[in-house]
Amino acid sequence: MKRKLFLNTKRYVCSVGLLTTLLLTALLAACGDTPTAVPTPTPTVAPPSARDIAAKTADRLKEVNSLHFIVDIKSGEVNLYNNISFKRAEGDYSKPDKYRAKLRVSVAIAQVDAETVGIGDKQWLLLKNLSNNWVELPPNVGFKASILFDPDKGLGAIVNKTKDLQIVGSETLDGVDVYHLKGIVSGPDIAPITASTLGKNDVNFDVWTGKSDYLVRQVTFKEISDSPTASDWQLNFSKFDQPVDIKSPV
Repeated sequence: MKRKLFLNTKRYVCSVGLLTTLLLTALLAACGDTPTAVPTPTPTVAPPSARDIAAKTADRLKEVNSLHFIVDIKSGEVNLYNNISFKRAEGDYSKPDKYRAKLRVSVAIAQVDAETVGIGDKQWLLLKNLSNNWVELPPNVGFKASILFDPDKGLGAIVNKTKDLQIVGSETLDGVDVYHLKGIVSGPDIAPITASTLGKNDVNFDVWTGKSDYLVRQVTFKEISDSPTASDWQLNFSKFDQPVDIKSPV
């Protein structure tokens, strides 16, 4: 009887020892495991709003010192001087008030090439094949490229004043990824940059600005009117801050 009790006790002790060993082994193994790294979630960045893009576009225009521009008047015209109107201009602008451009102008019933240079308050015009002389235009006459970049009246100010501004989408323009915004600009706000050609009616205003640099690449404004002669303008910009040397032609 004693031998049987001894054997049972021995088996019990062995069982407890084995269980303890297994538990210790499991605990040691658990302590030795390297914790699994939990990846840090990438914060979600909200896309900029139309107003954010407009504000950054306006700020970038203030920083630009020179650029290349194209003004294409698809409908309507701008009177330069003595019934000479222009339909297209391509040239360079340098802050604060220098510009030069090649023009396509209408004189009577013909279209001819022309050139213009503006420095400060002075502006000169040369009609090719009609005259070899530069003519100084009267003050406040004609289209002045410098007004496009005026901080209070120019494109930057207009972008910020646009009503019902919204993001149309993302596009690629001349190899640049851009935001496309659109809205409505009141006539009085658009008048200064169009030599008062526009101003009686509101206009549909579209602007394409670079996603990475917020530089404006293209702008269009179309007069809201049923008239077949309603103005329709397109402006393109490039060669930002490239050196430009503009001198008086006379």
